[in-house]
Amino acid sequence: THNPRIFWNRDQADPKDMETLYGTFAKVREMLAATKPTLIVGIANDHLDNFFFDNLPTFAIGTGPIAEGPFWYETDVMNLPRYRAKVHQGLAQFLLRDGIEQGIQFSQVHDFKIDHAFTVPLSFVRPEEDLPMVPVMTNAFGYPIPTNRRWYELGRFLRRGIEAWPGAERVAVVGSFNLTVEVGGPKMGNYNFDLQRWMLEQMRLGHRDEILN
Repeated sequence: THNPRIFWNRDQADPKDMETLYGTFAKVREMLAATKPTLIVGIANDHLDNFFFDNLPTFAIGTGPIAEGPFWYETDVMNLPRYRAKVHQGLAQFLLRDGIEQGIQFSQVHDFKIDHAFTVPLSFVRPEEDLPMVPVMTNAFGYPIPTNRRWYELGRFLRRGIEAWPGAERVAVVGSFNLTVEVGGPKMGNYNFDLQRWMLEQMRLGHRDEILN
């Protein structure tokens, strides 16, 4: 998850819950380190920080030299950690061009920052800030939202594109998301735990079509 309340409201949480959360992130950090990656492709939604309703790409690749964040209100108000990494511009441009040629239709954003959807999980799973990255920003806020199958096509493309990349880098893919949380509006913070449990079970079983349908 990338929920900013992990930092913002942690003093109000059950200490046992926080202990479990930190333990889980530690396991993921160890798993990532064990693969000895030299480059990260990060995928997360933009929270109307880089983009707004008048200019809202479905999928965008950050091609500027540096990925850093979060935004000022996330550090000053929410006390979120900062994160900074070089952008691997070679792979970013490769995925951008290959994606457009394959029908993903990425937008390109050169002047950007990464918000908490990137900085929160990366601060846990790769706190060293030692690996270059390629940020892939997605739209989960402004309608029309991509269909389930469009998201699936994005994932399949990224796998093919990374495998086709001629470089010698070991690429780790780090995605962050919440399955059912309501962001903003009268249902702010609500979760559908039944749907969440069902979704996780389908993921464990590899039931792709059940999820997409």
